[in-house]
Amino acid sequence: MPAPLSTPWLPTVKAHFHRGLAFIGLSACAVVIQAQTTFFSNLTNDSDSAETVFDMQWFAGSFTTGANADGYALDHVDIAFTGVATDATFAISLWSDASDTPQANLGAFSHDTGIRFNPTDNLSVLPSTTYWLVLESNQISDLGSNYAWRTTEDSSFAVSGGWSVAGSFAQSTNQGATWAASPTDYLYAVTATPASAVPEPSTTAVILAGFALVGVVCTRRRARAKGVA
Repeated sequence: MPAPLSTPWLPTVKAHFHRGLAFIGLSACAVVIQAQTTFFSNLTNDSDSAETVFDMQWFAGSFTTGANADGYALDHVDIAFTGVATDATFAISLWSDASDTPQANLGAFSHDTGIRFNPTDNLSVLPSTTYWLVLESNQISDLGSNYAWRTTEDSSFAVSGGWSVAGSFAQSTNQGATWAASPTDYLYAVTATPASAVPEPSTTAVILAGFALVGVVCTRRRARAKGVA
């Protein structure tokens, strides 16, 4: 019986292979894992009153996103309110902007816990673009309304990541058909994740190339061990 083929190179190749996998894995994680960020908030401001939301009285507050090239994925919004958050007549939605007023409904939020609302579907926003959060209801009057958006006389916001709030607030008395500027500041915050948290095709290509390179190294060392040029 022939003697077993000696493979002194195998432990070294395995070590390099495992190091390569670890490096590639860590690189991928560095791309994928990014923390959610609350890009603006005025929730700590003192509140003196609230605006009641009903069928003929909707309210909206705007924000402008930062310059991240791939935009952002909205994680949740926090809306300071009075009343019952699970009121079936009430809804929060994201709207586009046109001439500093809400233009079109882009997607809805559902109540989570407390003052937090989550997107019902994936909601992405473009960089350096203005959007509106609109609070609406089909309740036929303000008498006994279950929901009101808390207001503040303090116009300051905590902002980060290049996002901004220009103090733009609006109200509608015809279910969003037309809007007028509102002098009232509402309490709210938006939390999002930069869209670059999803690996881009170029990143995936680098990872695959890394695996291919490891395979080439293993093949060449095996061939040399067998005496093949």
